[in-house]
Amino acid sequence: MKLQKLFGMVLTLVLTLVLVSSAHAIQVCFDYALYRAAQQQGIFGCDLDPPSKPKIHYLDAVTLQTDLKNLLGYQEVSGKDPVAFGKKVFNTPGFAETFLKPGDVIFLGTDHVGFVVRGPARACAGAVCVDHFIQVPGHVGDRYSIDPHSKDYIPEGPIGHDGIFGGFFQADPVEDFLHKRPINKNVRPVAVYRPEKPPAANARQMVCLQAKPPPGVVTTFLHGNVSDKLTFSLNNGTGTTGTWGRTTYKNVELPLGPVTVEAETNGNLPAGWQMSVFRTGQKDAAGNYYRLCYVQTGDTCRGSGPEIVADERYDAHESIFAAVNAPNGAVVLAVQLDVTWKKKK
Repeated sequence: MKLQKLFGMVLTLVLTLVLVSSAHAIQVCFDYALYRAAQQQGIFGCDLDPPSKPKIHYLDAVTLQTDLKNLLGYQEVSGKDPVAFGKKVFNTPGFAETFLKPGDVIFLGTDHVGFVVRGPARACAGAVCVDHFIQVPGHVGDRYSIDPHSKDYIPEGPIGHDGIFGGFFQADPVEDFLHKRPINKNVRPVAVYRPEKPPAANARQMVCLQAKPPPGVVTTFLHGNVSDKLTFSLNNGTGTTGTWGRTTYKNVELPLGPVTVEAETNGNLPAGWQMSVFRTGQKDAAGNYYRLCYVQTGDTCRGSGPEIVADERYDAHESIFAAVNAPNGAVVLAVQLDVTWKKKK
């Protein structure tokens, strides 16, 4: 089965606690929410933008939701219909304040997000509030430090003019958070993610980039030409290698069961590049192909998934594909394994 499109594309700001970090990773609201969620789950001192990197892409809503679920132990608790849930949030007074709990991450569509806290009395009388960041007008794209003693510390809002404001909003009442940005409350989807279990064993490794490579390690990057290669394997089997500018296909037979995947390039991903693995036999909450792994750095993408639901009388079939995207979104390396899961005897 040939697929036409492989895919479309912690920080607690505690005023009384000194956070030691040189990170300048807060560029958009999603960066900020990731820091807070990571700290909620006991991961401190992350540096998403270390000095050894010239610049990396900031997070988007989909990437953040994936990391919350796959790495940080969060689960979506707002149901399968974000539009219907959004109508409740925006049209039912007090609903959001009752539903939200400290530690939640609340998404307003795909363009804004906040981290839920128990607010101080001065802000919202001990009720739940929302900490969030909006890019500052005139400084869109600027990156800020998470160290409150840095001159580049994330600036307190509101900053702006002509009704357009940005900055860091601490302990914002829920209603204020919901209306800080222009909305159509009749169609605005809302999703809430809540910490339900411990983070994955590799959460720190995946969420926090290392500022420096280990001693003696020479880092090489993909070249963006025919010398680049992608090798993809399932369940620790023999890898299938794809070459630049084309999709490599292979039929594979495996006994029905869980799957582990490993995609590896022959060089690290340059800034702005991405590597993902998707499967067609499992869908996410939105009904899309399930993403088994996703990375923006390094040379390896690993993940795992459950046994697919199948009629035990017959073999099952699905496609599992790995792809590398250049910064413009173009798929430059791809391997698709068309899997026949042999029925259990």
